[in-house]
Amino acid sequence: MKTRSLFLSLLFSTLFITVNAQSLGEFKEQYAGQRSKKLKDSQKKIYIAQFKTNYEVYKDASSYKAKGMFGGGNAKAKLALALDSINPLDLQNMTNELFIDFKDQLIAQGFEIVTADAASKADSYADYQRMEGGELIPTDVPGFVSVTPVGHSYFVKGLDKNGVEKKKYSLVGDPDLKMNKKVAKDLGNIIVAKVDLFLMFSDQKQGWSPGGAKVKIKTNLRMVGATTVTAEKKKGLRFKGAYTSHPIKSSISFIDQKGNYFEGTLKKPLEVNGVLEKETIKVSQSNGIYKGTTSFSYATPDMETTKRSYQTVKVDPSQYAQGAKMAMKKFMKFHVNAFVWNANGGK
Repeated sequence: MKTRSLFLSLLFSTLFITVNAQSLGEFKEQYAGQRSKKLKDSQKKIYIAQFKTNYEVYKDASSYKAKGMFGGGNAKAKLALALDSINPLDLQNMTNELFIDFKDQLIAQGFEIVTADAASKADSYADYQRMEGGELIPTDVPGFVSVTPVGHSYFVKGLDKNGVEKKKYSLVGDPDLKMNKKVAKDLGNIIVAKVDLFLMFSDQKQGWSPGGAKVKIKTNLRMVGATTVTAEKKKGLRFKGAYTSHPIKSSISFIDQKGNYFEGTLKKPLEVNGVLEKETIKVSQSNGIYKGTTSFSYATPDMETTKRSYQTVKVDPSQYAQGAKMAMKKFMKFHVNAFVWNANGGK
C-alpha cells in the first residue's frame, strides 16, 4: 500500500512538473491607431473579417559569398530545420478555441457578432470568394502554415494557382485595414476586426566566416510582433545570394467606417519557455568545402556546395500546443481589453 501511494505521489508530481513546465517571458505590448476612442460612435456590432493563426514549422536558410579578388572559390552555406512531431490537429483545435474565446470576450462586453451571411451583402465583397474556415491552408510566407477556425467564414479576392489566398496590395499601410474600413461602411457603420497571430521557432543570423559563408540559427519559440521572414529567392529574375522578404506581424485590429481604429501588437517577442531547448546551429562553407556543426547532431561533410544540411528539431507536441496557446491567449485577452477601453471612450 505504501509502495502504491509512493508511486502515485511520484506520478502526480511528475505530471505537475510537466504540465507547468511551459511559461511565458516578458510581455511588452505596443499600440497603433488613430482616434481609437471615437470607435464609441460606431454600432456595437463587430464582423470578424480575418482570423488566422500562423506557425513556423520549417526554416530553409542560406548564405552566399562570392570568391575574393585574391583567389578562392564561391562559398554557399545552406541549412534547413524542421519542427518534428507537430500535430496538425493540435493546431486546428488551438485555433478553434482561440476563436471562440475571442468572440466570447467581445460578447461579454456587449458587442454583437455580425455573421458572414450578413457581411456577404457588403458591396466591397461583390467580387470576392467566400471561404469556410476549419483547415490548414498554404501561405506565401516560406516555412509557415496558416490555420483558420471552424465556424469562421470570410472573404478573399480568390486563390492563386498554388491555392494561396490572393493578397490585397497597398503602397502604404495594411491593405486589409483599408478594405475593412470599406466593409464597415457598407454594413452601416459597424466595427470590423482582424486577428493575425504568428509563432516562430527559428532566429536566423546570417554572416560570413573568413573566406566563406555562414548560416547561424538559434532555436527559440516565441510569438513575434512586426518582423521580416527571409528566404532564398528561387523563382524569377535573380542573382546568387538573392533572397525574398516577407513582412509579418502578430496583431489585433478594429476599424470603423471613418478610419478610426485600434491595433495591438508586441513591442518585443513574447518568448515561450519550456518547449524547445535553445540551441544554436551553425553551417559554414569555405573555398567550396562544406562544414557543419550543430548541437543536435553532427552534419556530414560534403564537397557539393549546393547540398542542404537538414536537421529536425525535437519537440513534444502537447507541450508545444500548451505553450503556444498560453502566448496567444495572453496576447488576445490583453488587447481585447485595451480595445474595449478605447471603444468605450477611454472609460
